Amino acid sequence: MSTPKETGFFHENYHKGVSWFRSHFDDWQGERAIGEASVMTMPTPGAEKRVADLIPDARLIFLLRDPVERAYSDYLFNVQQGWIPPDVSFGRIIRDEVEVKDYSGKALINRGLYLKHLRRFREHFRRSQMRILLARDLKHETPRVARSVYTFVGVEEDFSTGALERHNTTSHMRLGSVYQALRAGWQPVKAILGDEGLIGKVRDQVRTFFFASGEKPEMRPEDREYLKKRFEKPNSRLSEWSGKDLSHWT
Repeated sequence: MSTPKETGFFHENYHKGVSWFRSHFDDWQGERAIGEASVMTMPTPGAEKRVADLIPDARLIFLLRDPVERAYSDYLFNVQQGWIPPDVSFGRIIRDEVEVKDYSGKALINRGLYLKHLRRFREHFRRSQMRILLARDLKHETPRVARSVYTFVGVEEDFSTGALERHNTTSHMRLGSVYQALRAGWQPVKAILGDEGLIGKVRDQVRTFFFASGEKPEMRPEDREYLKKRFEKPNSRLSEWSGKDLSHWT
C-alpha cells in the first residue's frame, strides 16, 4: 500500500500531479499489486474519470457499510477532530437544520447513496474491474474475503500481510468545547514546538485527555429511524444492482 494508505490524490490532491502521487509508492520493490485507499474517492464526482485516465486497468474495491452507521461514524469522527462543534447534534445535521463547512445533512447522506457513486465508476470501468465488499463480511469472514481480494488483484490466495488491525474506531469526546478551543489555538503551539516528533506527542496526550476510550455514544432512536427511512429505497436499488443481500443494514 501507499504511504500513507490514504493519499487523497483523486479527490483533493490531484492538482499536485502524478509525480507527487508516485512518490507515495517509493517503497515499491516489484510487487505484483500495489494500491491506496482513500475513502472520499468514491463519493467525489469526477474522481472516477481521474482514476480511469491515469490507471485505466485499475482494480477497484468498494467496501460498503450500513449507510446509517457510516453517517453517524462520520459525524463522531468530525466532532472528535474539532471540525463540527460538539454542541451541534447529529439529529440537527442530518435534518439540515445547520451546516458546518461541508458537513451538511445533504453531504452526510449523499456519501451513503452508494449506487449513484458506483454507477459513475461503471461508466468508466468494466464491471469485472469492480469488486463490492460488505463491511460485515470483512469483519466476520475475514479469511474468505481476503482470499477473494487477493484473487481479484492478481496475487496468490495464501498471500498474507500479517495481523489485521482496526483503525476506524471512534472515541467519544468529553469536555468537547474546551478541546475545540485548544484545537483552534493549535497553530501557534506548532510554531513554538517546531519539532514534528514533539508536536505529535503533545497532540496525542491532549487527545487522550479529552476523548474517552470507551464505547461511542449511542445514536438516538429517532435519528436512526429517520435515516433508515431515508436510505430504504436507495439500499433496495443497490441490492438489486449489486446482487448483495443488504437485509442486515439497520
